[in-house]
Amino acid sequence: MKQLIIRNLILSGCLMLCVYVSQSIFQQKPHKIVYYLSVLFYMSIYLIQAIIIKKNQSNFVMFYNLTTLVKMILSMLFLVAYYYLTSHTITENIIFSTFFMFSYFFYLFFNVKALIPHQ
Repeated sequence: MKQLIIRNLILSGCLMLCVYVSQSIFQQKPHKIVYYLSVLFYMSIYLIQAIIIKKNQSNFVMFYNLTTLVKMILSMLFLVAYYYLTSHTITENIIFSTFFMFSYFFYLFFNVKALIPHQ
């Protein structure tokens, strides 16, 4: 569990650094906070999923599927809230959606290895 927390903190730090550097390079002032919020969103979602699964090892498949469903619904709600609460151009929406999707896959890749029990 400790290793999973450290792994998620490192991944989150790297993603936040990438967001900061890319926004600085492309001179986006002020920095768009929604990118940082999406990183924190995924970090917290995956940590909660790990805690739930570690406490319920006997029903691993059921709890993994349930938390994955909740994660998908919350991700969808996050994107819907972003689209409705902000007034960005279509290009900005596509860029954020792409970042959001890649963040999801980065977290998925790094966390599945830690969550799936080794045979």
